[in-house]
Amino acid sequence: MLARRRDNHNDRLEARVLLRTAELEESNKQKENLLREIHHRVKNNLQITSSLINMQKRKLVSKEAITALQDSQARISAIALTHQKIYQDKDSKAVNLHEYLKDLMEYQNKISPTFSYKINCPEISIDLDRAVPLALIISELVTNAVKHAYPDTTKYNELSIDVDVLDDGMAAFSIKDNGKGLPEGFAIENAEGIGFDIIKALCRQISAELTYNSTDSGTHFTVTFDNKV
Repeated sequence: MLARRRDNHNDRLEARVLLRTAELEESNKQKENLLREIHHRVKNNLQITSSLINMQKRKLVSKEAITALQDSQARISAIALTHQKIYQDKDSKAVNLHEYLKDLMEYQNKISPTFSYKINCPEISIDLDRAVPLALIISELVTNAVKHAYPDTTKYNELSIDVDVLDDGMAAFSIKDNGKGLPEGFAIENAEGIGFDIIKALCRQISAELTYNSTDSGTHFTVTFDNKV
């Protein structure tokens, strides 16, 4: 009788544990679905914002104002794409960098079809804290190259994008063009324009190191960052 009571008690405990486990799993699933829905809505709202900017842009005649709005659209699109990749992730916790780069370069190529690109990136995921800043850094570097590196659109213009996984959880992103190179005496700390201000601020935010070299046959930027979880 004592053994039977003990077995019954153990059975009840096991049933409670199984029930509680199922409840926790269901709760986690609901939270993941909610988080995925939030990222989806953020992406949609950013696309609406971009469309509104596009409407405003069509009413302008100033080339400087149009360019400023186009740059803002590119930044908004970079953020929207990040949220899209987050909600497409099965756990909604990271961004697949290879897939992100492919989509980003397709977008850039539609805007400016005067260049080709190559991507060399392993399967690497970027966590949420670094995903948006890194996405904006990448977008700014690509936009800068497309706008300034290729004065002659009749030549073969190419961007090479490489991502390397380094030791101790570090990773490096580099972008290399075959354009005209940076102006003589260029120093990034003294660079004018909001683009490099954004890049420098975001590098500080994620403690990334930005290096570059330039010749008359092209420019090479490298961003090294900590990708440890």
